[in-house]
Amino acid sequence: MTKHYYNTRNWLVRTDTASGTRYNYSYDNDGNRTNTWFATDEGNSVYALRVKTTYDKSDRPTRITATRNSAALATVFDVTYCYAK
Repeated sequence: MTKHYYNTRNWLVRTDTASGTRYNYSYDNDGNRTNTWFATDEGNSVYALRVKTTYDKSDRPTRITATRNSAALATVFDVTYCYAK
């Protein structure tokens, strides 16, 4: 059975699948998800994939990067966003 874990603000911080794969999530103070670690350990020191999202002052995504394999880092994608003023 898949289990989901939430913090005191009711934000999803961890998912464990029935097969034992762990996913961790982190957030900034505004509740924007800043990191997702796929197939990771408790401290996120070993992972299969990490997706990092940065935001502007209006909480809009400005950059999303995905890095594969914590042992031999390889960027999978790196996307930036700009918004009209």
